[in-house]
Amino acid sequence: MKENQTFQKILNYLLFEDFNKPVFNEDSAALSVSFIQDNKPGASVEEGLNIKMNSIFSSILIKLDKDDREQILKNILEDRKSYDGLLFLFTMEIEKLFKNKQIDIPLEFLKMMNNYVSKNELNAFVLIYFKLFFADLFEERFNQKTQISEKEYVKVLEKFTSKKSSID
Repeated sequence: MKENQTFQKILNYLLFEDFNKPVFNEDSAALSVSFIQDNKPGASVEEGLNIKMNSIFSSILIKLDKDDREQILKNILEDRKSYDGLLFLFTMEIEKLFKNKQIDIPLEFLKMMNNYVSKNELNAFVLIYFKLFFADLFEERFNQKTQISEKEYVKVLEKFTSKKSSID
């Protein structure tokens, strides 16, 4: 269940700019101004949001504790589609940098990912994973533009904590 807790924290931060579960007053909770501004049709493919997501996820992921970071790595390793996609991107980067040098690319990728867990050294590949994982969140429609009902929150929470791949 730790996986669900880690992803719930991240989801909460995206929706409310707080890791904690929201307090629902009269069956709804206020969404963050940032989320309200970015929650619109087509947002998931908008370049402005893509750039902003780098900043948002950098801020969120660096604040997580080691247990949460371990859970993230575990999730990435168990998600074959996402892992293979990230490894492919990493391979392309390594090939550009070290054209004539023999490198164990999967091992180097795992070392880099482990540095995020052990040293909290965030890397572009963790950011890419989460930008893809939560892209659809910014396409969600709620009954009220500035509020989310408890029922809507449970539905979104279920969707993103049961999701198995960033590529789904």
